Amino acid sequence: MTVTPATRRVNRGRGQTTCSIHGCGKPSRYRGRCGRHYREWLAMRPLLCGVDGCDRPRYARGFCVMHYTRLRATGQLGAPTPKIAAAGTGHVTGFGYRTIRRPDHPLGAGRAQHRVEEHRIVLYDAIGPGRHDCHWCGRSLDWFGTPGDSLLVVDHLDENRLNNQPRNLVPSCLSCNTGR
Repeated sequence: MTVTPATRRVNRGRGQTTCSIHGCGKPSRYRGRCGRHYREWLAMRPLLCGVDGCDRPRYARGFCVMHYTRLRATGQLGAPTPKIAAAGTGHVTGFGYRTIRRPDHPLGAGRAQHRVEEHRIVLYDAIGPGRHDCHWCGRSLDWFGTPGDSLLVVDHLDENRLNNQPRNLVPSCLSCNTGR
């Protein structure tokens, strides 16, 4: 068999000059196969998602439905932002706040299913029960006040609703919390 410059260029020094399929003596052109065997291999190979470890079938642009949708929604293929918090730590609501089931806590005693937002529990444990002044305007507020009048609302200083460190939380009235 004569090795042509085109065969050498396609094989790029792999040493394979004939088709790797047993009994085929045609020149190797693509991935160690001749043109016919390469087309057969393309037709028979499973078209799987291009993400390592994903065994779902391809949908678009080389990805399965899940990875393609994630790529379009977030611009990346990495793990999605969890909608459910780690086991035992609660649930993240549609508004972005983590809620925790705490029937033993004073803020959870009278609520449906005893669910309380984590930031309220953290600030309550840090500053205690009773009346507190709004961090922004100084109005006197209560944990169990009436909404819009004297209800203590917990404000995140950095506006990250999942950053519930005590130094990031301050008492606020509803109008200051929504107006800033």
